[in-house]
Amino acid sequence: MKRAFLAGLLLLALGGVCRAQSGEAGLLWGTRGLKNADLRAVFGTGTAFTPYASLRVFTGGSIGISYETGYSRQAPVGLFSDLFHLQVSVAEIFFRQEWQAGAVAPYIKIGPGLAFYKITIDSPFLKAYNAHGSDIAFSIAAGAKLRLGKRIFLSGEIKYGVLWLDPFDDKVDLGGVRAQAGIGIVL
Repeated sequence: MKRAFLAGLLLLALGGVCRAQSGEAGLLWGTRGLKNADLRAVFGTGTAFTPYASLRVFTGGSIGISYETGYSRQAPVGLFSDLFHLQVSVAEIFFRQEWQAGAVAPYIKIGPGLAFYKITIDSPFLKAYNAHGSDIAFSIAAGAKLRLGKRIFLSGEIKYGVLWLDPFDDKVDLGGVRAQAGIGIVL
C-alpha cells in the first residue's frame, strides 16, 4: 500500500508536466479532533497546519498534495500520571471539485493519505508501549474559497479523516474532524 501511495505521488508530479490550466498553493491552520472518545477525553482537541499545492486538470477539477502536521499532544495517564505523547501527521493526494459562484467557490475534496504516528510514554515501566509507524488514511472534505483579488484567496474547510492504527494488540482510531482556515495564491 505504501508503494501504491508513493506511485500516486509520482503520477501527480508527472501530471504537472501536462497542460494544467493553473495551479495554486496555500496554507490551512486550525483544529484537529479525535473520533475515539477515550483518546479525545485524554488529549482533547489540538491544532494542525496543512501546506498544500494543486494543479487544475479541467474546469473545476484539480489534483493536489498536502501534508497535515503539527498535531502533538501530551497528557498524564495512569496511576503515576506518566506523560503520554501522541504525534500524528498525514501526507495525502487529493481530488478537488469546485464550483465558481462569483467571488466564492465551494468545493468538495477526497483522497487517500499516508499517516505517520508516534506514541511515547515517559515511564521506565511502560517502554514496551512506545510505538511509531505509518498506515493508510482516507479523508473527505467540504469547504469554500473566497477570492480577494486576481491571485489571492481565503479558504476554509471541514475535513473528516479515517485512520485506524494497530500499534498494539487492539486497533486504535486516530481519525476525526478537522476545521481549518487559511490563505492561498493562484500560480
